[in-house]
Amino acid sequence: MITDLLRILDPGTPVPTLVVGGATLTNLVFSSFNATTNLASFATRTGTGTNASTNIVTVNANQIQAITTA
Repeated sequence: MITDLLRILDPGTPVPTLVVGGATLTNLVFSSFNATTNLASFATRTGTGTNASTNIVTVNANQIQAITTA
């Protein structure tokens, strides 16, 4: 079950692929999972150098269809 995996993942774990509601997200880093709200957060980095930015993606764990970890 996805929520069981999210409960034991360490923050900072690379997540090469996450499928949520049919959309595929790539190159994420696991941030946290709140079992009470069932929300999982992931960070993604875009750009390079001084143009780099970090975005947070928060999803309902029930909507996660697949997850791969490195």
